[in-house]
Amino acid sequence: GDLALYVTQRPYELEYSQEQHSLVVLFPQSYLHLTPFQLESITARTVSRTDGLGRVMVPLFEQLAENIEVLEGPHAVALLQSALNMLVTVFASELDSQPGMNSENLLFEQAQQYIEQNLSDPELGPQTIADALFVSVRQLHARFAAQKTTVGAFIRTQRLEHIREDLANPLMKSESISTISARYGLHDASQVSRAFKTEFRESPSAFRARVFQS
Repeated sequence: GDLALYVTQRPYELEYSQEQHSLVVLFPQSYLHLTPFQLESITARTVSRTDGLGRVMVPLFEQLAENIEVLEGPHAVALLQSALNMLVTVFASELDSQPGMNSENLLFEQAQQYIEQNLSDPELGPQTIADALFVSVRQLHARFAAQKTTVGAFIRTQRLEHIREDLANPLMKSESISTISARYGLHDASQVSRAFKTEFRESPSAFRARVFQS
């Protein structure tokens, strides 16, 4: 009747003192949108059905298990993702004392991970992020506001930082600025040039020329 999370890439061994029945659910690690530290913090920790939020979470997974035959299609995937995010919240509530895992910054950390994984999507924005993390757009904006930034500003900064890194990479010297920008979801050359110059005080072409001249 208890739950625990394990990472299949990391060897582990389970020992049981008596006969029991287990349900194993495999899912992509990317569903959780956690940093490596956060994932390590919750790995192999037990959520008990008799304590705290586990009294809500464990019965939910039991219901999913008992009705697994109907878990098909996009709605079922969304339901499972929602349940997994709820499970992460339960873990976070039990690990508030650890740096990087308190419940207040968990959503911000998850959003950061999702943004990093989806910078190539030109439609990336508050609504798509909120939908992926099963929170409201208002909640998402509130967490970014607490960090003295906005969702849009954070996405823009991350894209420009990646573009600048690629422009300075000798292995990508033959790639055009447009090709590099498109890799991070930006397809308007003039918009990229303006944003890059505002952020770094020089155009992408001037930056690249300066880097390779030095």
